[in-house]
Amino acid sequence: MPFARGRFPRVFDMLINPTPLPMTRAIIAAAAILAVALSFAGQQPVDDFPIVAKQYRDGSRSLFHLYSPYGFVAMWEHGGASFYVYDKCLTNITMTTDLRTFTGLLSKIPDGSEVDWVNTCGAPLHYLMPKVMVSEIEALLRKKRFKMAGVEDNHFILCTCETTNLIFFTNTLPPGSARYKK
Repeated sequence: MPFARGRFPRVFDMLINPTPLPMTRAIIAAAAILAVALSFAGQQPVDDFPIVAKQYRDGSRSLFHLYSPYGFVAMWEHGGASFYVYDKCLTNITMTTDLRTFTGLLSKIPDGSEVDWVNTCGAPLHYLMPKVMVSEIEALLRKKRFKMAGVEDNHFILCTCETTNLIFFTNTLPPGSARYKK
């Protein structure tokens, strides 16, 4: 025995003889499976959090899903405000008509989070909302440094060209009911 193997004979053998040990492939496969599983851990499928049902002329409906972890709607309708805040991680939808409550809910979202300001393709949902209210919302968004989707990321735009009605959910749908039934 020209070389002293010391306390690690198998390691030394592997360095001299590079043929894989029988368990090496199993270990590599298990590590790969674990790495893939960990990469998907905590991620939700894209279409798992419906927030709006779009109704069409023929009576059919389709769901609009939130893609980012958080989102909100600021709407002005019939002379009053409606605000919806979406927390996908907690599967929570909160609706309020009070600006202070709404900004308080947005303030609880962690700084720098990815947030969608859900809107329509034509006039924004907050069209005709008093400028002071819109300014307060925009100031909070800047303060919180949210990562807002750009116009080119149209996953936050509700296309209303062919819709007759938008039905904003005030509660999350039960698991398994993500496919809207007429």
